[in-house]
Amino acid sequence: MSDTLVSMKGLDFSYRTPDGSIRVLDQVDLNVERGEFTCILGRSGCGKSTLLRILAGFEQHSGGSLLIDGTPLTAPSMERIMIFQEFDQLLPWKSVRENLLFPLRKRFPDESAAQLHERSEQALALTGLSQAAGLYPRQLSGGMKQRAALARALALEPKLLLMDEPFASLDLKTRDSLQQLLLRLWRESAATMLFVTHDIQEAILLSDRLYIMDEREQGRLTCYENPLRRPRSHSMEGFKSFALRIARAFD
Repeated sequence: MSDTLVSMKGLDFSYRTPDGSIRVLDQVDLNVERGEFTCILGRSGCGKSTLLRILAGFEQHSGGSLLIDGTPLTAPSMERIMIFQEFDQLLPWKSVRENLLFPLRKRFPDESAAQLHERSEQALALTGLSQAAGLYPRQLSGGMKQRAALARALALEPKLLLMDEPFASLDLKTRDSLQQLLLRLWRESAATMLFVTHDIQEAILLSDRLYIMDEREQGRLTCYENPLRRPRSHSMEGFKSFALRIARAFD
């Protein structure tokens, strides 16, 4: 089995308008290895979210090839789960626990209620939400809502977890806490993660491999291998110099 989970070559995407079409992505290449933590760094409006929506199956590319685990992507699947920046991803009329159980019943239809309950409880415990399992989304802070969205995604055991700036609207302390939680869950689950951000330091802290998306060239991606050992911190040797290198390329 190949270690490449996502293989994207020459991908194109255009929006159709009454006056014609607008090219958003042009000849985009991307590879994501199985078990890797990949970040895409880019400014607002450069096409990062569009790229994730294509990978999730919510949009159809107009050209090029896109393979997931060697198979052409044709539709959404629970093997690819997306977490958004917005805090309203949970069903408001269901508790945190029910927000996990609802998709779990569809993902694992042959499992018993007890097995599904165990899956949900494990995910809640891993994300520190066991005590909040009976609460409703309106009773949660923004950080807790994102924890719940992450718990639900991991409980579904996707091949690929797609994250569209999920921590961008949180305060710095909560954001740092969730970054560390995400890294711990990634290590423990061996999940493959593709994380979009506009924050250089966040991309460096999280990624094995970092891509810069250039809006001036319709989403073309330039790849940088992250040379810093884990665990990482802003004060570690080499962090500042690598951040400066990425910042220059980002300008």
